[in-house]
Amino acid sequence: MSMGQQPTADKEVLARRLAESAYIEIERKYGEKGVSPKAFHNVFHGREIVKSALLIADEAIKSGKISPEDRFLLIIAGAYHDIEQDLGSGANEIASAAKAEQAMKDSGQFNKQEIEIVKDAILGTTVVFENGIIRQSASGNPLSQMIADADLANLGSPTEVFWDRSEHIFREQYPDGNGMDEFLEFQTGLLTHHTYCTEEAKILFPHQRENLEFNAQMIAERK
Repeated sequence: MSMGQQPTADKEVLARRLAESAYIEIERKYGEKGVSPKAFHNVFHGREIVKSALLIADEAIKSGKISPEDRFLLIIAGAYHDIEQDLGSGANEIASAAKAEQAMKDSGQFNKQEIEIVKDAILGTTVVFENGIIRQSASGNPLSQMIADADLANLGSPTEVFWDRSEHIFREQYPDGNGMDEFLEFQTGLLTHHTYCTEEAKILFPHQRENLEFNAQMIAERK
């Protein structure tokens, strides 16, 4: 059987193997005992993004937006999307996409189109500022939009989940514990202006306004 023509089930098994390799690398670099420990961008985040992306994908498959064969690409993109976190925004995503590309090429089991889709999805998680508003760079490809939505699924998750992830982000960004006021203001902007790319994510993660209200309450309590 030629490259890129394996049964979907076999490719999903391979995708999960590649994902586990990514998780091992992330743990080595950013785990609690890693080279550069990170409170948020660690293995837990990687696994959570894959889980959220597959939830979105399963709904999209029901409506025929994507095919079941697309699931394995989301597994790889989600696992690799933050495998590099020490280069800065933009450079991180480029390096992460390159590592996913190399892993897929080394396996000898993915075609060029599949590799490009995964790279595009990872690059779509890059954030950019437009008129002071943070936006992701997701392309028009549905899988790029799904990974972007999965990456910010915490914004629309139940408040207890949202705040747990927020605390981890805060600890990573402000290791000295100072800066909560600034962080909460940043969250206000993100929660106010963010819109999920896919209709599936809007349904699966509907709590963004509740989390904005909770964030506002946190700000009020600090004054």
